[in-house]
Amino acid sequence: MNDVLVDVLRDRADLAPDPSEMWDDIRHGIDARQGRRRATVAAAGASAAVATAAITAVAIVPARSHHRAITAEAPRPGPAATSTRTAPSGPPTHSVVPRPARLVPVKPTPAAKLVLSFAPAGWR
Repeated sequence: MNDVLVDVLRDRADLAPDPSEMWDDIRHGIDARQGRRRATVAAAGASAAVATAAITAVAIVPARSHHRAITAEAPRPGPAATSTRTAPSGPPTHSVVPRPARLVPVKPTPAAKLVLSFAPAGWR
């Protein structure tokens, strides 16, 4: 029985891969794992940079309305730059003075009335 077992093990030993091929496969696996690790770290760093930029943009840009409202209590804007044309030897002939904004109440439109020429029995 021992002779049969020895013969089987010798046959199997002939089928075993070469040790140098095994080490090449192991090195290849280690390099692939390190490459995946580098890619993961790079992606995490890029995500952190984008999140930091978004938080910084929100913190720096003040929260304000894009529309300027003029109320009775709010100070009026100062006069805009005036443009003056002067004759070669005379006083200014033209100046632009801005008018303050005037708020006018809007009248609501009346609701439209529906008139039917025919209504079913029991309906108004």
